[in-house]
Amino acid sequence: MTEIKNGPFKVDVRVQEINYSGSQNIDVCVANSDNKIFPDKKVQCFLNGYDFDGLSIKWLSPRVIKVSFRSGRVTGFTNSAFVYSNGTIPEEFHIILCEGCGN
Repeated sequence: MTEIKNGPFKVDVRVQEINYSGSQNIDVCVANSDNKIFPDKKVQCFLNGYDFDGLSIKWLSPRVIKVSFRSGRVTGFTNSAFVYSNGTIPEEFHIILCEGCGN
């Protein structure tokens, strides 16, 4: 798992190869920086896919995340994600996806 931190929040990137298939499944989620395990809530995860080449994730502001990659297959994407950090009011994040882009 890779972490890209930005103050009290981070983006977690999990890469898994299932049964030596040669294909890399990738899940990308936002979480509290102090969270030690991969997020299990769907509202936190905004990108799923496999075999991304040139995957780059950057914080553009405290609540905006840019994801870029040159090639790969997106199986799920949403342009927002939510984290419940302190209580019942969620923090919302906006996601920008740039497919076919370099960094």
